[in-house]
Amino acid sequence: MKTPVIETDDFTAYYDQHEEHTFLHCDVYRYNKSVKTDLQQGLKLLLAIRKSPLFAIHELHDSKHLKFITMLGFKYLETRLCLDNCKRDIYVTEEITNGY
Repeated sequence: MKTPVIETDDFTAYYDQHEEHTFLHCDVYRYNKSVKTDLQQGLKLLLAIRKSPLFAIHELHDSKHLKFITMLGFKYLETRLCLDNCKRDIYVTEEITNGY
């Protein structure tokens, strides 16, 4: 279940817990340079109050989304076959050394 953690007029960021991992979702309503800065600062704050990384799911071949999550600092972790039998890339906010 997605839980809002940052709500602004320009975007809403959600946590979505799956087992021991927390995934970040973001709905962006308006995007410009100041919104980009607000998103980056919001993510920085979220990471500062956490002890574990955040994960993001990326639909393959969506170049706009890939640019967005890498701009936020997410790094490629692996490609997974999801429950709906579709492959998706998993990105993470920091390097994972013990697997995921």
